[in-house]
Amino acid sequence: MPKELHIFDLDGTLFEDGVRPVGGLVEKARASISDPDVAARVLTARRDFPSVVRNSTESLRKLKLDFDRVEFQKDPGPAPQHKAEVVNEWLTELPHVRRVVFYDDKAENLSAVEAVVEEAGLDYEAPMSKPKSMKDMRGKAAKKALKPSKVVKDARGRDRDYRKEYDRDHADADARKKR
Repeated sequence: MPKELHIFDLDGTLFEDGVRPVGGLVEKARASISDPDVAARVLTARRDFPSVVRNSTESLRKLKLDFDRVEFQKDPGPAPQHKAEVVNEWLTELPHVRRVVFYDDKAENLSAVEAVVEEAGLDYEAPMSKPKSMKDMRGKAAKKALKPSKVVKDARGRDRDYRKEYDRDHADADARKKR
């Protein structure tokens, strides 16, 4: 039973420009794949078209990266929402996981997954992140990261609207600053 879930994005993370492998991250992926205490998976916003799946899996095969699972985006829509929903499903199917490490180059994806992981009460690490959390993001960038607002199920099966939670948390913080 894996104790950790390591998730890798493809574009801008494992592959630069969608083609060239990023050496340091490829090595981290290999280390994750070879660790018996880690479920190593790919979660990409690339669409689930046959040619995309074929080319992507072939690129991973050439690098000898044999992930537990490779998940493509089936429906059009915002990548952060897609990634949060998939991670939520994975946490439900992997009940022994206590820590999630998420490699992604987009702050909005990092923040969406962080919200799901923290709600599940698990440790979260985003080695590629610039902002540590939504609380570190301000203004338009933070609001953009959470659009569109959509209620999703968290790892415990409860409905969550992360956009409203962000607005509430920042309103509380602003009120404390004024005191």
